[in-house]
Amino acid sequence: METVVDSVQHGLLGRGPRVGFAYQLGAKTVIRGGYGVYYTDYLPNLDIYNSGFAQTGKFTNTTGSVSPVFTLGSGVPNYSTSQTLTPTALNGSAGSYYASNVGAMPRTQNYSLSVQRQITANTVLEVAYVADKNTRQVNPNLVNINQLNPSYLSLGSSTLTSTATAANLAAIGASLPYSGFSGTVAQALRPFPQYSTLTSLAAKAARPTTTRRRLC
Repeated sequence: METVVDSVQHGLLGRGPRVGFAYQLGAKTVIRGGYGVYYTDYLPNLDIYNSGFAQTGKFTNTTGSVSPVFTLGSGVPNYSTSQTLTPTALNGSAGSYYASNVGAMPRTQNYSLSVQRQITANTVLEVAYVADKNTRQVNPNLVNINQLNPSYLSLGSSTLTSTATAANLAAIGASLPYSGFSGTVAQALRPFPQYSTLTSLAAKAARPTTTRRRLC
């Protein structure tokens, strides 16, 4: 998987105020309320992919595990550590990227309001309203910018799933995306036809969500 890092806009306004109050209304009633802003990590627990730089050494035991493949004392056997840096290495595979809003920290706003009323010497009634509003929450791979434009769906499944050639693409006003392309017509019409998908590792595209809890 290839990772593309777009120009990043950092979220530098991570202010998290918290405020609360309690007001006694008469001898037996108390009104309480609070508000707070909280933040979490702006990136999910994901490694930055190192396509082209990662190498794995494989060592086979040919003695039926009678003897070790190697010992640390003798050192790790030689294996290839060469880099594979070519723009076509991942053609036909999935790609990923960090969008420009990756630095915006996920934010949660919490607010509450409650009323406590003493009924008897040993009984208190409380009615409370508590809510959380979440924005810019991280959902890895929520956004895929390499989807087929819906306007092409009118071509029909038989055309879209057929093997792309210069002739059948020309018939619909398109052309092969690059020399040596191999795939379906639908793949050729994607914004980035060299990838199957191109997803954001730290997508923050979800609409704000509010969770309300009423306690009586």
